[in-house]
Amino acid sequence: MSTITSGTELRHIQNRAYCRYDTANAERIVHALDKGNVPHFARYNQQALSLTYDSSFQAVVDEIITKTESGDFEELLLEIQDRKNANGCRILVPEVADVLEMSVGAVNSRPDEMIDALCLAYIKLWHCDKATIKRELSEIICVNNFIEEKEESVIRTLLESKEQNIREQERSLQR
Repeated sequence: MSTITSGTELRHIQNRAYCRYDTANAERIVHALDKGNVPHFARYNQQALSLTYDSSFQAVVDEIITKTESGDFEELLLEIQDRKNANGCRILVPEVADVLEMSVGAVNSRPDEMIDALCLAYIKLWHCDKATIKRELSEIICVNNFIEEKEESVIRTLLESKEQNIREQERSLQR
């Protein structure tokens, strides 16, 4: 069985803390550490994880390990799969709203594509700490809002141009 290494060089990690876990979820843990910008060096395979990280990120590492090892993710996937429609991930809207510190109604008022993007991103980021998930989901909202504002600006410009053309046509007909 091959061993994979990931993360930062050890010499760049300050306040080093070491731990070892017997886990089949090492890849998920490393992904969450990467997304959370936790300085770490990991050596892992399908059965174990050896981790060196900056101890000032202890709470983040503990949250990631606890979530990943809880088995809740598999239950979440089963619950989504039990939904017989394409929008099975929409059952996550209350969780997404909680992470974003928004009401469920505020999330549901977004365009369908954004709700789906938020729910799918939440699934992909589930193993991460709450702050990382919030940052990533907020980024989706910001990007989509920017696009909507830009689209509104373009539409407004087109409408103004069309109105001006109509006025010019009316003037030319009056002559």
